[in-house]
Amino acid sequence: MNRKELIKQYKETPQRMGVFQVKNLTNGKMYIEGSPNLDKIWNRHRTQLVFGNHLNKELQQDWNTFGEEQFQFSILDEIKQDGPPGTDYRKQLKILYGKILCGKSTGNNLQKTRSRTLTLTKIGGGLKLH
Repeated sequence: MNRKELIKQYKETPQRMGVFQVKNLTNGKMYIEGSPNLDKIWNRHRTQLVFGNHLNKELQQDWNTFGEEQFQFSILDEIKQDGPPGTDYRKQLKILYGKILCGKSTGNNLQKTRSRTLTLTKIGGGLKLH
């Protein structure tokens, strides 16, 4: 295969989509987000945390305080991509994200971020889905 064919094949390969969490093992706080590319998202978040410029300031502060070894990245659920090529799964991703958040009573998504997905904001004693 030549380079052009390899690029085309890569672009046509479905990316794993779903909802993940970054969990602080010391205090149990969780940062939860949906992503259209689960294989790349942890690298992005880890890089931002290591360089001290993560958009979620509370998560960044905990990372700085407790260190990388106290955080765990895990995939909570994935979207089954059974539609034709080019299917837009963003709506399914938001629905899945919302369902997962309904089962969580605590979180670390305490401020809005510029992510492509919904965010969780703590409002008084409850949680609000944006």
